[in-house]
Amino acid sequence: MTRYVVGFLLAVGLIVVVIVLIIRALTAAPSGPKPLDLNSYAGTDTTVQLTIDSPVASESAHHDIVITVGNLEATLTVTQGYDNQIVRMKSYQTTTAGYATFLHALSINGFAKGNSDPNVADERGQCALGDRYIFEVLDSTGHDLERYWYTSCGNGTFKGKVGAVRNLFQLQIPDYVSLTSGINL
Repeated sequence: MTRYVVGFLLAVGLIVVVIVLIIRALTAAPSGPKPLDLNSYAGTDTTVQLTIDSPVASESAHHDIVITVGNLEATLTVTQGYDNQIVRMKSYQTTTAGYATFLHALSINGFAKGNSDPNVADERGQCALGDRYIFEVLDSTGHDLERYWYTSCGNGTFKGKVGAVRNLFQLQIPDYVSLTSGINL
């Protein structure tokens, strides 16, 4: 009889342990890389960048619009071709407070959220007849701290709010519309 009681108690104990492990597994924080804390870069030389890459076309018809925003300036660069020949470039002064506000707005809109799997990191050729949006955080030497992409076809590694983030970048360039007029995007 004692054997049965001990066996029963062991079975109940094992069931409790299994239930606890299942609950922990279901409620555990997701593993994987933690998104960057954009707000921590406000007073640094780190910049954020949006590249709008036009459809795959001939060298003369292909353009990129690159908006880079940092602690001291925001720059719009328009390039032509796949070797990024600069067609137009204009910079605007920014402030630390303005940059901090911009970074916070980007953070709220998911700029640091994405799939960092290296097997899907290359956006070239994706959505060939549409646009590709490349979202980057660059250190002071120009190296990527983070890089995600999304397409006008609706696929990519970026998991934030594409339209809101794109608009936030465009609003950093006061004459964005006139500087990008005539660009085939």
